[in-house]
Amino acid sequence: MDVTRSLLEQILGDLKRRKTFRFGDDERNHEYDDLDVFVGVDDAAVAGFSPADEGKAEAFMLWSRAGEQAFAADGALTRPLPIVWGGSRNAIQQAFARHGLTIRIEVDGEPRDGYDESGTLVLSPRSADETCDLRRLLVAFAELAERGVIALARAGMTQSAGWESVGERERDAQQTAVFWHDQSHDGFDALGQIRERLHLYWRGDEGLIAEVLTRAGFAVERPSSPSVAIVVAGAKARPPAIETYAAALQANPAAPPRRARKARAPAGPFAELHRYRAPDGNKPVDRLAFDASGAGLAVAQVPDRRGGPQHKLCRIEVATGEVTRAFAPLSTFSATCGGCVFK
Repeated sequence: MDVTRSLLEQILGDLKRRKTFRFGDDERNHEYDDLDVFVGVDDAAVAGFSPADEGKAEAFMLWSRAGEQAFAADGALTRPLPIVWGGSRNAIQQAFARHGLTIRIEVDGEPRDGYDESGTLVLSPRSADETCDLRRLLVAFAELAERGVIALARAGMTQSAGWESVGERERDAQQTAVFWHDQSHDGFDALGQIRERLHLYWRGDEGLIAEVLTRAGFAVERPSSPSVAIVVAGAKARPPAIETYAAALQANPAAPPRRARKARAPAGPFAELHRYRAPDGNKPVDRLAFDASGAGLAVAQVPDRRGGPQHKLCRIEVATGEVTRAFAPLSTFSATCGGCVFK
């Protein structure tokens, strides 16, 4: 199977929770998408690019203009594509694996821009041919599902959440089930190989589960009682040969920067206010108003993207940027400020 631009669009559409997604959309990133995608960022601007400023979602992916050259005219990926991401490593890794692709996904020591996690990802022309433990396990789970088992990958954050997901799908309380949850997904390394052991939670026909997993190439430690997890070790196959991020960058020489756009006519000291971060926090400005004298303005920040409290409304001196007054919200869960009036 070829790795193509259209296949990447399908995967990113899944992560965005949009049935259709195309890189050429005028509105590539919608307000309620779960993932922002930034394509063809100037190479020199990648390091300083702020997805939190430019986007709207809790997760993002971006790659440079050089990375765009990894795709041939027919859409086939001909060189490894280096991608920068933020959000959930586990969700991204699984999304690619579900489409039959093995990637290399690394996590930063410190997440950037307030995202839960961030890091780098390499999609390779070999990603379809180089399999991994995660893909083998998904295939085994698909076989179990065909045989009437509730087999769930990354079912919730915890074991209890996983059992809730099982309960939502069961025909009856005796139906055989098996799953792993998001926290235990950390048992997969950057290439989708099981690091040491993976715990699978189960009920019902343990023999059927063990049979299918063993046939898939896994070493299975069968439980001593129904309250003990099934333990799976990796298939001991050769690790997938997916390029490192450094090698992927080297394979895609930097493209010349885009021609600078004609500067817009100035519109006052806050012409670029959409890039301005309001004081007292790191969220972008959402509303603003100038006072009658032109000496000050008021800004209101957008609510925290993860459902946190509304940030303060501030009055700022235009000349200096100094905050002369801050208004606390009436409620920690109040709505975004809809406007303000100077008196």
